[in-house]
Amino acid sequence: MSRPTKPITTPTDWGTFRPVRARPHEQRGEDDAGRPLVSLLLPRFRARFLQRLATRLNLQPFRLKLDVVGSFVWLHCDGDKTVAELGDAMVAEFGAKVEPVEERLTKFLSQLSRGGIVELAGRQAAQQASKEHRSPFVDTASEPQSTSAEGVTA
Repeated sequence: MSRPTKPITTPTDWGTFRPVRARPHEQRGEDDAGRPLVSLLLPRFRARFLQRLATRLNLQPFRLKLDVVGSFVWLHCDGDKTVAELGDAMVAEFGAKVEPVEERLTKFLSQLSRGGIVELAGRQAAQQASKEHRSPFVDTASEPQSTSAEGVTA
């Protein structure tokens, strides 16, 4: 299994990413306001042969208990919402309790991304574009392609 790449940490880069859950979870109850609380199910080992051994020995996965804000973010990491939209939803749900929302959200998602718990959709395009010094959201398919003297598309 390859090691996750280092996350992009500048706040302006985060707004367009769409976090997607990469690990299972289980609901463990609700808080006083009726919002769901979740626990993430994480494998005990990273090495595949040790994971198989843990399965044979019936070792349960680690359960990482999230608070109400973390549970809210986790349940909304479905790939449909951008990080900016998640931040707006957090402020709408929790108000001033989550301020400064940008710092908290990017730090939380950065930790989850580094651990391979969430994947940031759109991240590879942004990293490739930064290498090529162009916007990651330019549609390269609509750019005209050059043709050589033989009429073969390059």
